[in-house]
Amino acid sequence: MTDSQQFIHNELLKRASLLAKKPVQQQNDQDRTEIMPFTLASECYAVEMRYIREIWPLTSILPIPHTPSFVLGVTNVHGEICSVIDLKQFFSLPSTGITNLNKLIILEENEMVFGILADDVLGSTFINKNDLSSVENWSGIDRTYISGITKDRLIVLNGTKILTDKRLVVNEETKT
Repeated sequence: MTDSQQFIHNELLKRASLLAKKPVQQQNDQDRTEIMPFTLASECYAVEMRYIREIWPLTSILPIPHTPSFVLGVTNVHGEICSVIDLKQFFSLPSTGITNLNKLIILEENEMVFGILADDVLGSTFINKNDLSSVENWSGIDRTYISGITKDRLIVLNGTKILTDKRLVVNEETKT
């Protein structure tokens, strides 16, 4: 073995010895969650994958009269009528209009199903729930809809809060 090979060998042995002494940090699978990042008004948001049924290309929306402005209407998704919610309007974010590039993220929990409009869908990734920052000093959208913010400034929305908000329920009859 040459001197340089011996040096490299010794350095690798030192590294291996140091690594062997370090305690292995076990990551609990319950601490990790898969999320779907998407953009709204030039900001990056995400929803946990457990709330997402599918991503659907926006083709057409049939407006529903006498609904709040954030309810854009309904669309056909696999033969099912699905409400379309514009979170930009719901959260009072700047609107960029609807283009043919918009995607519909179909959210579902229990019996509640509706689509939220996204400017773009950025794939999926895993995060550690313990790495989410608190939103106590948050001045953007209502904090009750936010689970936390990643170190990369990705705003993780609370799917349960969105799917159970009474203002977003379109299919219930109201008594007059």
